Amino acid sequence: MGGAQPPLVSMMVVLAFGWIFSLFWFAFGGSVSDFAHLKGDGLWAILFLGIACSGLAYIFWYQALSVIDATQAGVFLYFEPIVTVLLAWPILGEKMSLGGIIGGMGILLRVWAVNRGWN
Repeated sequence: MGGAQPPLVSMMVVLAFGWIFSLFWFAFGGSVSDFAHLKGDGLWAILFLGIACSGLAYIFWYQALSVIDATQAGVFLYFEPIVTVLLAWPILGEKMSLGGIIGGMGILLRVWAVNRGWN
């Protein structure tokens, strides 16, 4: 690829190469038979991981990088444990602890401080 490319285009090329090389690895590594045993939930999980966690996450990440700098965008990755706990609470029936709530508030405070320019 000659010259500078938009980050999203560059990432699409990287993901395409990864997908192609993974296909060769599965084809010649004997792991394809594992996919034959997958049923509904397993297939949905793989589709979700591939589309949402890999595909959409990279699109949102590079969209954020086109709007704000990497330092500001990077601190938003700390929202992941907060979102995980908040989704696990109603979906999986996980319990929230006082320590988890305080930790989540600390993360929110620090992300806010970094994006306000306070180091």
